[in-house]
Amino acid sequence: MAADLAPRSSLPKWLRFADPLLALAVTLSFFGIILILVFSNGVGCADDSFFAMVAKNLALSGQYGSTLQPDSAFRWVEHDPLIGTGPGLLIPAALFIRLFGNTYWAPGLCQWSVCLALVLAIGWQLKGRTHAFGLSIMAGGFLGLIFFVFPYHMEQWYALLGEIPACLCILLGLLLLTKDHASLGLAGLFFGLSLQIKLISGIAITIIIAAWAFEMRFVSDQKGKIFINKFLVLVLAIAGPTCFVEIWRAIDLGLSAYAQYWSNYLHFIHTYGVGPNFWSAPRTVLEQRSEVLWSSFHLSTYTLILSLLLGYFLVNSHEHRRLYLYLTALFAILAGYWLVFSIGWPRYFIFALVPYLFLMVVPLMRGVATPNHGLYLVALFCFSAAGWKRIDYPFRAVKHQWFAPADRTVAMLEAKQFIQDHADLIEKPLVTECWQTAADLEFLLPDSLNFTSYQDPRLQTRETYWIAANMNFSQKQPEFLALLATAEEKHEFGPYLIARIQDPTTAKRPNP
Repeated sequence: MAADLAPRSSLPKWLRFADPLLALAVTLSFFGIILILVFSNGVGCADDSFFAMVAKNLALSGQYGSTLQPDSAFRWVEHDPLIGTGPGLLIPAALFIRLFGNTYWAPGLCQWSVCLALVLAIGWQLKGRTHAFGLSIMAGGFLGLIFFVFPYHMEQWYALLGEIPACLCILLGLLLLTKDHASLGLAGLFFGLSLQIKLISGIAITIIIAAWAFEMRFVSDQKGKIFINKFLVLVLAIAGPTCFVEIWRAIDLGLSAYAQYWSNYLHFIHTYGVGPNFWSAPRTVLEQRSEVLWSSFHLSTYTLILSLLLGYFLVNSHEHRRLYLYLTALFAILAGYWLVFSIGWPRYFIFALVPYLFLMVVPLMRGVATPNHGLYLVALFCFSAAGWKRIDYPFRAVKHQWFAPADRTVAMLEAKQFIQDHADLIEKPLVTECWQTAADLEFLLPDSLNFTSYQDPRLQTRETYWIAANMNFSQKQPEFLALLATAEEKHEFGPYLIARIQDPTTAKRPNP
């Protein structure tokens, strides 16, 4: 095994400063491009808008809950178990909304700011562990791979979804845990924050703690008392954010409703987090997952495995190899969960993909120290080559003004403005098809509880009502489409449809 390289402090002064500055320039360039998408697209997908609506409720009323549900009558549900992104991200989002209002770009700006802060913190932790422009090469390699692999899912960096901040918290916690003088309290805090952004982080955190405990106890051979003290510090730091949130939730709900919340939340996790039995048809599931990897990320299972092996043989430093093995175990378990237990959505693979892409640039912590490292850098470009032709995908809707709202965003703002301008004529709640078709307008409107489902029995007592829906997320339910066909007045703003229904009793029973 090659000896570890000299520490950064022994390098020329200009090199010690040039490398971090170049890495900072690369990082700010990447996030500058993402900022264009924040102001161009704003709230976009249904989940993003739903979580933004929860953050708005917290910002404006001080209460944490939702006003949209998948059943027929929308209502206020405090600490709704269907809120899949946790307070770790939604509390900062509420602060941004409090500062800037419920503008279409405020949630995205929060996500952007959190991700930028975490990436800069990761760079700071790497600064003393890289050599010969290794930090800037890592930054360029990691963020470049993001561009080439993520085109169809670039919204993860600006939509209020949670996967990317949770992954970055885990990476930062791992770097704090594995440095020479481990910052156990800080590492545990970031692990705990990750858990309060996305509960699935618990899988990753369990893997890391188990590997660290095994290493400390049996590889480093630390004495029992010292090991127990360190273990307790780490676990208590992880538990801190969770205890804060759960005490808050229990006080708000009361013990009986709190117990019911967890029963409903576990049911929600089982419904949306666990897929069909893998072992009943493993070949079919493998083929389906492989197709998802290729269509969403242009990755193949063979490429993933080959790249792992290639990178491992280029990591000679003990410190770097240790980090590489932690990340490999993390990726293997998370990818295995996605393959065997999850419902297989591309979004759920991101928890494995972000650590994997970071893992791919760990061999570059030494910079291009040997010709083999130069060849490896070329191999990374080839690895991402399949995604080059899609790199423009996230920017196709961006206008020449860059930071101006895209056509869909303009249509969304026009629909919201129409509802506000006709508030004296439009009786609330407005009617929509399902929560997905109303989430973005519910967030943008100044108050809450603006919508109900077209299946709400209370509508039978109203002679006239208005429908507002983002038809991009329409479930094409026959009864709803038949109801729209009876509208006396329609206004279309891109995919947004606003219509007035007269005599709903007749309209809801159209002739076949």
